[in-house]
Formats: sequence, C-alpha cells, structure tokens
Amino acid sequence: MTTLYLYTEEIEKFSTYPKDLQEGWIVEEEKMTATDSAEERSMRMQLMHLRDPKLKEFLDSAEHNPAAKDVATILHSTDLQGVDDADLAELFFALGPKVITLLIGFMLKDIKTDDDIEGIVSIALIRHKLLEAFQS
Repeated sequence: MTTLYLYTEEIEKFSTYPKDLQEGWIVEEEKMTATDSAEERSMRMQLMHLRDPKLKEFLDSAEHNPAAKDVATILHSTDLQGVDDADLAELFFALGPKVITLLIGFMLKDIKTDDDIEGIVSIALIRHKLLEAFQS
C-alpha cells in the first residue's frame, strides 16, 4: 500500500518535503467529499462500543471538546499503538471524514520518516473508503 489519497492542499504540503521522503509514494488527488455534521458525528460517537482504555480516555476528552478540530487535536495526541483493529475501525467510522481530514493535516506537519508517511497512507485510505461509503 503506497498510495496517498490527498486533497489538493494536502498534496501541496506533502510536496514541500525533501524528495527522498517523497520517493516511493504514489500521490492521488482525493476528489470525493461528504457533508457530515457535528450532530451526525455525535450520534455515531454515542453508539460506539470501544473496549480499549486509551480510546475510552479519548472519548471522555472528546465529549467535553466536541468541535471537529478539538476532536482531531485530541486524537492526534492519543497513542494508538496496540489498539485493536476493530476498535480503530469503529472509531474512525464514528469520527467521519471531517475529523480524519483535520488529523491528516496535523500529521502532515510532523513528517520526518517513511514510517510517518505510512501512518498518513493508512489514515488517508480509511478516509477514502469512508468517503466512498458516505457517497452511497
């Protein structure tokens, strides 16, 4: 998996990094969008049943700071290493593409290694699949 599905402004940010970091990655412009209100996100988050304590801690913080940018900021500072894939899938579905886009923006500011880019590839793919689902 080496394709980065990025919006135009994300591509512009990615292209500012050194060529050696950009090598080996296929960048495709993300063309899909979706409308997703705070109310819809809130409803999806209320329906989640997460088991991982780190995510429960995240949820507690997110409930007190429900704005999309705040939720993305809190998620960006949450260590997701070792979190069960099922919990992550449920979390990203509940957060929706708007929060994920903000998260990608934060992640693009921190690129130092190929591992950082791989994390963005994964999150961008999740957003891409969510956008496909939201289109139906």
